Amino acid sequence: MLGALAIVVGVFGVLDSGAPIVNLVRHPAFVQYLAVGDFSEPVIIQSTRESALTLSLQIVPFGVEEKLLMSRDITRLEAVARVRRDFIANVSHELKTPLTVLAGFIETLTDIDMDERQRQRCLALMREQANSMQRLVEDLLTLSALESEQLVNEGEARNADGSCSESQAAGALRAFADDVGGLVKQLDPNHLVGLGTISGECGSNEADYALIHASAPIDLCDYHDYGFPTSPLGNTDPYNGLAASQGRCAADGKAFMVGEMGIHYEALSTPTLAARASLFDAKLAAQFAAGSVGELIWNWSNTASDIAPRDLEITPGDPTLGLLTKY
Repeated sequence: MLGALAIVVGVFGVLDSGAPIVNLVRHPAFVQYLAVGDFSEPVIIQSTRESALTLSLQIVPFGVEEKLLMSRDITRLEAVARVRRDFIANVSHELKTPLTVLAGFIETLTDIDMDERQRQRCLALMREQANSMQRLVEDLLTLSALESEQLVNEGEARNADGSCSESQAAGALRAFADDVGGLVKQLDPNHLVGLGTISGECGSNEADYALIHASAPIDLCDYHDYGFPTSPLGNTDPYNGLAASQGRCAADGKAFMVGEMGIHYEALSTPTLAARASLFDAKLAAQFAAGSVGELIWNWSNTASDIAPRDLEITPGDPTLGLLTKY
């Protein structure tokens, strides 16, 4: 965190240790944020050192009376948001024209008898306008993909009846990764792209996990760790477990990330926040040591409660937040 702050607002760990935070981050919006004391949402500021950078800052309580300042560079997200606003401002006009043309030709073909030459001419123009709308839809899909590092989340390619044809599903996911991932890379070569498909699903079972992540535009493999609270390396299944999936990812030459990790609070033999934090600590230590480049703990909630947490929520004051400064 200090590295990000040092770049953006000029905070340096040893030299500035113990100094009041308002002496270091003097942006008026941040000072007002502290004065109001409502930390349920982050405050967005522009860097005072790097004018092109936009930073999201949020205060998160943890421990007894401690507070954690979380900083995130959201410059790219802000740029994508501007692109999306501009696109939405224009899309209604761009869609209106082909829809009007199609509606007109449909009415004409319905009400008027035409010879074959005229009919084919109308159909050709309708096809042209339909292709125009198809391009707009593709642009919308690409824009959606640019807003996240994942193209999909836990994506599968099942048949219409819900059954799975594994080889066909793997082919569909690989084609999707090649096509949509390729479009994203064309627009932003530096954008980090993950397919978002985890192992053991329809189209990503066993060796097919490696097949779909071998797609050139895909930068990293994703894995989700649920249901194994006391196992530091999560699922140890030799076919679709964490270690097996990471090995396949390494064979593809791709980075490996645990994109979701959750521990059901009420399922613990000792349901305390400290016990859950200890389990998360063991998982983070083991998975980083095994080569994971990133971990995401599921899921954060800004709502503090006197009632013990239910299900997966991490709330203000949870000792798990202290792990953010450890790893």
